[in-house]
Amino acid sequence: FIMQTCNLMMMTNTGLQEGTQPYGLQNGAVEDFLNIEKYWNHRTNTAESLLWLDANVSYNWTSGGITVPDGVASLEALALVMSEDQGFSFIPVQQRLTIAKDFSLFFTVPPNMIRGEEIVLEVNVTNHLDKDLEVIVFMTQTEAFEFVLMTQKEASVINAQRLYLGAYVTSSARFPIRFLVLGKVELSVNAMSAEASGKLVQRLLVKPEGVEQSFSETLFLEITPEVQARLSSISFSFPPGVVPGSQKAHFVLVGDILALSFENLESLVQIPTGCGEQNMIHFAPSVYVVQYLDKSFDDDAELRSKALSYMKKGYKNQLLYQRDDGSFSAFGKQDASGSMWLTAFVVRCLLQAQPYIEIDPTVLSRAMTWLLKHQGSDGEFIEVGQLIHTEMQGGLNNDSSAALTAYVLLAFLEDINYSSRYEGNVSLALEYLENEVTVGVSSNYSLCLVAYA
Repeated sequence: FIMQTCNLMMMTNTGLQEGTQPYGLQNGAVEDFLNIEKYWNHRTNTAESLLWLDANVSYNWTSGGITVPDGVASLEALALVMSEDQGFSFIPVQQRLTIAKDFSLFFTVPPNMIRGEEIVLEVNVTNHLDKDLEVIVFMTQTEAFEFVLMTQKEASVINAQRLYLGAYVTSSARFPIRFLVLGKVELSVNAMSAEASGKLVQRLLVKPEGVEQSFSETLFLEITPEVQARLSSISFSFPPGVVPGSQKAHFVLVGDILALSFENLESLVQIPTGCGEQNMIHFAPSVYVVQYLDKSFDDDAELRSKALSYMKKGYKNQLLYQRDDGSFSAFGKQDASGSMWLTAFVVRCLLQAQPYIEIDPTVLSRAMTWLLKHQGSDGEFIEVGQLIHTEMQGGLNNDSSAALTAYVLLAFLEDINYSSRYEGNVSLALEYLENEVTVGVSSNYSLCLVAYA
């Protein structure tokens, strides 16, 4: 518009294809129109900003055909012209094409529902005419759901409603339904007036009721050059009280024991947030992921960068929960005392993260000094403070003294420099654990910790 008003022109030395078209569109242009029409029909529910039409035209060519989108919209024409003597310019066409319908309908559904749940499906119908309109809204009934009886006595057909709409008015038809089957369900609504009709389809996923539980069983198959085929069977049964139709089973065959564990590795890397315990629960997996990537032949640069960024953020957050005595607790200085379990966990994780991010040595030394203050003369580490997220203790039971001592000892053994600096305390803890094993450690979890230490 500016170029036309100011009498400006753009010139180009681009080579232009010669040819005249005295009788309208040539064969190639006709194919272009057909392709555009096909494309436009497949985009009926999408608001396209531009519709391109490319054709060689002559001086007497004036028109071409397109199929307008299905909906209420407005189209304006703008010509971009290239010619040998005029160059390149924009020529706005002072015409607007308004696309209208007698009415339009719209409804939304949640992405997921639970089988047996009820929902009131509200279908909104808008009258686009300047006069009153009578519309019948009809919902297609399937085996996937049932209609819930309404209190309206005048409703003779439960899946159809009649609406009377004033000019440019929107009204709603409501269909209470209850879902009966699992899986993807299609909801189809039709609307009809004396002169027009419309249809809209939405899909949602119906999930089973109850609480999802899963069970797994592992079978190791050894294939040797001598025995290249082996037949094994696995028997299983579903627990009592299972929701009908929710049962499913699948099996996976892999050549790597850890393959399934690292299949969705990126899901382990999460932003550390929350209290001192929650922050570490999200901090530690990022460290383990980076350690795995170091050993893996298939390094993921994007995942590594994300994990390192979260490690730095988690370390910064964790400093907020270190108390004046060097210990860590869920809420820092607000707690009565530091937590032996959490402090040992923080020390070990920070030592593991030290090769990747910068860790203040004083943070580690203060925490270790606090841990050693609670070591008994026999080498046992005494439990102090509380742990809110007890799942961090694993399968701990009555053998807490041996498990805690082994857990704290592992923090000191994580770095050779600290294990050498506190060699006396480390030796004393090892001696205590050896005596505990001699007496007997009943918990398998505690025994694993002791053996690992």
